[in-house]
Amino acid sequence: MSSSSTSSPNTSVVPTSSSFGSNNGLNLLYNNNNNSTTIDINGQQQQQLLLLSSLDPNCYNNLDYFELSGKLGKGQFSEVLKAKNRITGKMVAIKKIELDLMKNKKAREDCRKEIDLLKQLQHENIIRYYCSFIAKEYLMIVLELAEAGDLSRLLRSPERMNENGYSFKSDIWSLGCVLYEMAALQSPFFGEKQNLLALVRKISKCEYPPIPSNIYSQQLRLTVSNCICANPARRFDARDVLTVSG
Repeated sequence: MSSSSTSSPNTSVVPTSSSFGSNNGLNLLYNNNNNSTTIDINGQQQQQLLLLSSLDPNCYNNLDYFELSGKLGKGQFSEVLKAKNRITGKMVAIKKIELDLMKNKKAREDCRKEIDLLKQLQHENIIRYYCSFIAKEYLMIVLELAEAGDLSRLLRSPERMNENGYSFKSDIWSLGCVLYEMAALQSPFFGEKQNLLALVRKISKCEYPPIPSNIYSQQLRLTVSNCICANPARRFDARDVLTVSG
């Protein structure tokens, strides 16, 4: 049984000449109570469905093949579920995105870019993309499960911790935390037997040990300190990071 030959009452998969990497955009068709709906990233209503191909022949493009076992996390537009493939027994993570939220052109474009990028990344230290498919009114992205758990608490910026919105500057904060950990071999806000309240306080006040100046370059230390900055307005942007590290 292959992913391309399997369908369900709520999922229709029809090959077209389009792909996630093409300039034709993203077309998503789903059936809900026998009513066909098409969402086209270019804003045109077309009766067409993009074939969402699988990179893993053992991962089937149909939600019926997965046994859901709980929620791993939730984002602004999606939630991530833990699931087991009923055929292979493999544990996976499924990112569940509401198609209604993709009526915004930018949201659809961001989603298309995310999947396109995931399909290109092949490395043992990067979460692997398996497949994507439509189930009812949701886009489902099946990914490798990170068994060790969630690092988001240690990478979350002060504004995200306080639920004050999200921007690209929040990602710059996370980048700073990753760079710090690559150098120091531990999170900047790590603490033995540390409770959540103590972690939140450390992040809010940017309390972390400095990177040793006798070991690491000024460029690295400057980049980290300006990425891990409590005020998003004063935080580096991507161009600043490239300029300093240049």
